[in-house]
Amino acid sequence: MKIVAPHQMKLIDETAIYKYGIPGIVLMENAARCVVDEILSLKTNCAARAVIFAGKGNNGGDAFAVARHLSNKGWAVLVYALCKQEDVKGDALINLNILLNMGIKVNFIPNDAVLDQNTVHKIEQDIALCGIVVDGIYGTGFKGQIKGNISTIIDIINRLSAITVAIDVPSGVDASSGKVSDPHIKAYCTVTFQLAKIGLLIHPGCEAAGMIRIADIGIPKNVNDEFDIKTWAIDFDMAKQLLPVRVQNSNKGDYGKILLIAGSRGMTGAACLAAKAAYKAGAGLVYLCIPSSICSIYEQNVIDAVKLPYDDENKGFLNKKSLQYIVNQCRSKDVVSIGPGLGIDSETVSCVNEILMHVKNPLVIDADALNALSISGIEGINFNGNAVLTPHPKEMSRLTGLSVEEIENDRIGVALSFSHTINAIVVLKGSRTVVAMPDGRAYINTTGNPGMAVAGSGDLLTGIISAFAGQGLPLDKAAAIGVFVHGLAGDLAAQKIGMHGMTAEDILYSIPYAIKMIARGERHAVQVEQGLG
Repeated sequence: MKIVAPHQMKLIDETAIYKYGIPGIVLMENAARCVVDEILSLKTNCAARAVIFAGKGNNGGDAFAVARHLSNKGWAVLVYALCKQEDVKGDALINLNILLNMGIKVNFIPNDAVLDQNTVHKIEQDIALCGIVVDGIYGTGFKGQIKGNISTIIDIINRLSAITVAIDVPSGVDASSGKVSDPHIKAYCTVTFQLAKIGLLIHPGCEAAGMIRIADIGIPKNVNDEFDIKTWAIDFDMAKQLLPVRVQNSNKGDYGKILLIAGSRGMTGAACLAAKAAYKAGAGLVYLCIPSSICSIYEQNVIDAVKLPYDDENKGFLNKKSLQYIVNQCRSKDVVSIGPGLGIDSETVSCVNEILMHVKNPLVIDADALNALSISGIEGINFNGNAVLTPHPKEMSRLTGLSVEEIENDRIGVALSFSHTINAIVVLKGSRTVVAMPDGRAYINTTGNPGMAVAGSGDLLTGIISAFAGQGLPLDKAAAIGVFVHGLAGDLAAQKIGMHGMTAEDILYSIPYAIKMIARGERHAVQVEQGLG
């Protein structure tokens, strides 16, 4: 599913209006009808009574039209315009005048006017008695901080509204970055038009948006296709298109030979989880390249995997004596995954960098392999598009020198920049994981939940991505479907046992069920709130 920044949506709107000849007032009317349809579909016990807050721009025009349609359907509507009447222009003014001609009162409250206690009390009373609050104050162009009367009124809405429906973007959310004002509207549901906005899908904007409904307002499909949109949300439709097909006349060799270089004494679990996850995601053969002194642990715990123990001189970690053996083993494999549980002994760090330099296989690089890169430095590294790196924010901080806060404030931008620098696919893990490509494409995942913030979860992702790459998907597609399946497996685990106390093994056993759901298109079987609908 394509997602856009506000400036891209503005160009799409203008193309529809000026090139295709669709009047802006028609798009506004279609948008309002979509919002009304969503309001009427909400299963509530509230009275058919709505308080509608409008700004002076087109978002306010949408809100005025919503008020008209709800009134026509028998709803009691109370309308507040948070601006001066003379500031409303264009299509928004047309819809305002229609309301006034219908005899519907519009209460004008300029943002810089004195907000007396009687007005505050009336707004509080109106919201407390209504079923729905409609937010049409600011649109996609909002940036910065909300001040004045609008700030006070948003606080009242958040405090008293049972159900707030935001038009296009909750007021106070930056639609391009997901940054939010203090205060900002905290919506139950956001009806966004034509294409989802980037700021609705990443934190903290996604938290403000609530459930997201994407409404078709009649812009021709080929208008979207005229623009080079490079940001996508990974959803069920995309995942189903990416899912590898398993054919009747096939064998284990057809589904990928995965070499996993992982594990060290005291951290054997990471390799176990990654290997098991690769099998659960459909890999045909998984080879575990592990220190010989701890091989017995893997013989007992990962019976499906082929063990390739290397001489570790009883050290329990990757060392220089084992280097040539490991490089030789890589040659016959489809994918090489490296990192989970390796440790960061100086010998191990040196070996990891040698392996990454000499191995030409598609690579999945995680955990301590990332730490080895950060210790050695990434200057001059070029993976030639043949690697997937899967850092969490702290690992990304070590790799880039940026603070975790800087990374979290610009997840897409940081991931894209780093991807371009090292010429590799970057999976920046976390809530709403970002998959960034060197060519400027970015994918935002829409599955997953806080219960997945647990040790071993990242090791599962390494195995899943490796499995899909082994089944023949290009690395960018393997990474995209990998993060979606990983998150969906976590959602299924949360549905079964709850988020508290979820372990990596709970997620592991849900992986095949997640894949089956995708294959069957059973998107509504997951009860954990996904946000997108």
